[in-house]
Amino acid sequence: MNKNGRQITKIQRDIFGVMVLLIIIMTVITATISACLNIQSEKKHLEETLVDVSVSLSSSSQVIDAAKNKRCTPESQEYLDTFKSAISHVDVISIISIDGTRIYHTNKDLIGTVYDGTKPDFKTNGDIYITSDTGPSGAQRRAYVALYDEDGTYQGFALVVLLNQNINKSEQ
Repeated sequence: MNKNGRQITKIQRDIFGVMVLLIIIMTVITATISACLNIQSEKKHLEETLVDVSVSLSSSSQVIDAAKNKRCTPESQEYLDTFKSAISHVDVISIISIDGTRIYHTNKDLIGTVYDGTKPDFKTNGDIYITSDTGPSGAQRRAYVALYDEDGTYQGFALVVLLNQNINKSEQ
């Protein structure tokens, strides 16, 4: 009986050890899957923010007028500054006129300079699209949106940027 009693105890310990190991493995797998899903959800949310901001810019009469006139009035600049400050996840907003001049940029030193980044391809990608690119601030997600006046004439584009370094910070 003593020998059988020890065998049962050893079998019980072995089963318990396997069960604990399985619980640990399942916990790690569940946590990993949950983290991946959370990251994907956050990326989707950030891209939706890019699209929403872009759509708002493309429907703003102040933005359209600025692109059409190839300059931002002080009122338009204040509007865009306020707009940008209200959106925490967006790092850069830039309005580029049809001739390639930055008529607005969140970095005021770039206003009036020629946009030398990737030219948007609205014919292939539609009037609004998101892409990954690298700019002066590093890797980024960009939303390009075409700007049309009330007559449907192309006047330039808006660029909304999320820096990857800030996207990665929000995922942690």
